[in-house]
Amino acid sequence: MSKKSLIFFLVVFCIASASAFTTTLTAYNDTKLYVTITNTTDLYAYEINFDYTGAAATIQSNNFLGTSSVATYGSSIKNSILSVYGSRLDSNRAGINGSGTLLNVSHSGTGNIDLRYTLAIYANGTEVYTYYNNTTPEQVVVSGDGGGGGGGSGGTITQFNITPDILNLKLIEGRTFREKIRLTNLAGKQIQITGINSGDLNQFIAAYVPQIPFYIPQDSYVDLNIDFFARKDIRPDVYTGEIKIKTPESTETLPTIFQVVGEEPLFDVITALDRDEYAPGEVAMATVDIQNFGDKKNIDVIVHYAIKNFAGEELVFEEGSYAIENYKLQLVGKLRVPRDAQLGDKLIFYVKVTYPQQDISSSASSVFTVIEPRFSPLGGAANIFLLILIPLAVIAIIIVTIVIIFNVKNQPESPEKTPQAETPAD
Repeated sequence: MSKKSLIFFLVVFCIASASAFTTTLTAYNDTKLYVTITNTTDLYAYEINFDYTGAAATIQSNNFLGTSSVATYGSSIKNSILSVYGSRLDSNRAGINGSGTLLNVSHSGTGNIDLRYTLAIYANGTEVYTYYNNTTPEQVVVSGDGGGGGGGSGGTITQFNITPDILNLKLIEGRTFREKIRLTNLAGKQIQITGINSGDLNQFIAAYVPQIPFYIPQDSYVDLNIDFFARKDIRPDVYTGEIKIKTPESTETLPTIFQVVGEEPLFDVITALDRDEYAPGEVAMATVDIQNFGDKKNIDVIVHYAIKNFAGEELVFEEGSYAIENYKLQLVGKLRVPRDAQLGDKLIFYVKVTYPQQDISSSASSVFTVIEPRFSPLGGAANIFLLILIPLAVIAIIIVTIVIIFNVKNQPESPEKTPQAETPAD
């Protein structure tokens, strides 16, 4: 690595106003460098990516976006790319102004570090990318919508697969949690991920690594790391939604459930469905275990059951009051799946336990899939023929039995043979 300073200029055009943003990469020596910025306005997150052939690197964040209580920082090395990022955790999306040092990089010295691309994300959602693969840096500005980088209506082409097919996570208030999802290329060519839209769930997402845009090579995959964070002012509950990942041709959707719990919850609630598939009109049955962590032995709670979709709509629900004795309570919740539920849909069996005297609640959920109706004497569209056929068959059997009995009773008796008189012998 050359010891001379390498200076890269990035001009950022925000929607609200134009402001200059300069990234400076400076080498201390062959094994250490630092990155500074100047004249930034409302910076909310950043990512700096380097081409790096070394096996390891140590990153020291200078907390430009705030301390770890109000911002998150991280780094990773994969496929000869060193990625360093920082992101605010402010629910009001307040950015940072000014100049300063972003980070220091100490590396092994066995390979060079060259700037690959930088990303600046602003409080209004605007994203500015600068690519350094060409002689002249190429800049891309993406207008923000507050939804984590775009998204939109999906196409009919399936270009990639998401693993897992449902994201179901428990988040503890005030803590950051990283989860990895795998995007597998099915297109037969390299594809570009151009946007991620998490809707209302964006309040729980601190950062994506790698940042948008990125490429998935042909016949390969990319692991997308997502940092989740539940603020301490978030009410413990189950939050549902969808994370939509977009290419220029299609959008794939990841149904997502966040169970937010307090640092010291009053209740622990666990649900377990007896099956993971139900047909429309069937009764979904779940065992609900409730444990009271409080200091009061016998308390009354309100238990709310519901079947919800991933848009958060309650399709059916019931509610009742129960007493928790000796700190534990086990219930069986039953709800009928709506008859108009669409086959293949994934629905949520949701339980919320509330202690009304202190307005404290805790929630849990389980997911099931809506399937074709199976035969049941209780009904179902696919069973109409059988439900008609069986009574007719029973009636036919009864009629035949009656006819047989009637014929037997009215059949004339056969005359008995009378003994013939013996003819006297001559």
